[in-house]
Amino acid sequence: MIDKHDFSIKRLDKTTDVGQMAELIDLCFGQQMDPDGKKYLNYLRNLASEKNQIIASFSNALTYSTAIDGFVSRVDGQLIGNVNISPYQNGSERTLFISNVAVHPDFRSQGVAKKLLQQVINYASQSHFSSLWLQVRKENEIAMHIYSSIGFEERVIRNTWVIQPTHPLAIEKSPALNIIKRRYSDWNKQEEWLRKMYPEEIQWQMEMNFSNFKPQIGQWISNAIAGRYFLHWSFIQQQQLVGLLTWQPSFHYADQLWLAAEDGFEDQIIDNVFPYVQRQVRTKKPLMINLPEGIADKTLPKLGFEKIHTLVWMIKQIN
Repeated sequence: MIDKHDFSIKRLDKTTDVGQMAELIDLCFGQQMDPDGKKYLNYLRNLASEKNQIIASFSNALTYSTAIDGFVSRVDGQLIGNVNISPYQNGSERTLFISNVAVHPDFRSQGVAKKLLQQVINYASQSHFSSLWLQVRKENEIAMHIYSSIGFEERVIRNTWVIQPTHPLAIEKSPALNIIKRRYSDWNKQEEWLRKMYPEEIQWQMEMNFSNFKPQIGQWISNAIAGRYFLHWSFIQQQQLVGLLTWQPSFHYADQLWLAAEDGFEDQIIDNVFPYVQRQVRTKKPLMINLPEGIADKTLPKLGFEKIHTLVWMIKQIN
């Protein structure tokens, strides 16, 4: 047991804290991390190595464009607690995203996490951020209790699913839906359904601008210059558009799928058309899709998808 005065809280120092921060994050979350998370840990370790700092900074500048920032807690020189913060622009509001809230197992239940978070709240208020956001695994009831106790409120719950490229191709069914390439006239509905499936209040953290999907020559040119590439399919039932699916190749661990659908058609679309899409893209990477909890929860496992995690998105308003 440590006395509340025995541990210090200070701003993260990138020249001295990054290596120990990486080891603490690995200790607390390493077994839960996907390949992107493990790659990030390796980046932190390289950054902490004096001879690799410059190389790591430049070679990973595109992948990890957000500066490493946050607060750490120490006891007798040992780093025992960490919280990272990243600023985002959410529409007209500035928001601060909290991640990697980690406390060494030997020092838990002693107020370290709450003290770190209070420091973040104070910083956000002084720096005129409008809100704080964080994600927590649904099964982590202790962490959710801590966040709730300091004013965070649950906003949405979302599942992330992934299927490996080595998984056998799903069996194609007799199509209950007609599958065609997206038409220009489908965009208005696609945009409406996308914004419902991926609300603006969380879209900023997904780093996706759905305007990039617009079927316009100017947007195609912009996408080509920026190296953005998408494939879109539309799904028709009785001559009515009921949904669309987009494939987006990625530099990360998995390529992304984006679903836009009329309410109630989500499971039918995934069940009927995913085998077709899977054959069309033939990617060597896993395919990943993020959906609200409750959508396709039974259909995706039947097709070979594995649930990576269920995250609760929580928010605390500041100003």
